Amino acid sequence: MDRLRFALVRRAATARPFAVAAALGLSLLLQLPCHGAEPECPPLQPGFPRGLQVRTAIGTGFFLGEVGRYSRPGLSVVLAADYEIFSFLAVEAEYRLGLNATAQPEPPAPGNFTTQAATAGLRLALPLSRFDLFLRGGVGLLWSGPDILVRVSDFDASVRLGWTGGLGVLYHTPRPRLFVGLDASCLGGVGFPGYYFSVNVFLGATLL
Repeated sequence: MDRLRFALVRRAATARPFAVAAALGLSLLLQLPCHGAEPECPPLQPGFPRGLQVRTAIGTGFFLGEVGRYSRPGLSVVLAADYEIFSFLAVEAEYRLGLNATAQPEPPAPGNFTTQAATAGLRLALPLSRFDLFLRGGVGLLWSGPDILVRVSDFDASVRLGWTGGLGVLYHTPRPRLFVGLDASCLGGVGFPGYYFSVNVFLGATLL
């Protein structure tokens, strides 16, 4: 009987370290990540910065209508400040400048004239990931000069009620607060003898 008790005690003492080691090994295995498991996705980035923005654009502009018959395509420049109220709605204030050369018979001698507008309006956008598709429209003041297109009636330096409308696409770059895009716009005015079309590339930044 003593021999049997001794054998049982010896076997239990021998098996206990193996049991402890097995338990420790199992716990370590459970803590290791599975090689076949999919890596966790990084958290979604918050929405792109929106708020007070400034932008500048440069491109080309040309006229349709009576002014277009006596002028050539030229330079288009835009300076603007916007405020995005929501991702789909912004208030805009723009200054537009078009510089075009004449294409009329002499006299007078060939020259250049400017078309300028200061407008305020709204921009409606459709956010698509890093891209925004947008429509814009606004009203303001339009003037041009000098009075060099002598064959075009009503072309003078008078300040008129003007309007603008356009569409385009905006891209939020990986660099925070910086965006670029392309837009096409039409500018007209009450009693103005033509329509000024421009296509511009723009660069902007969100300040606040």
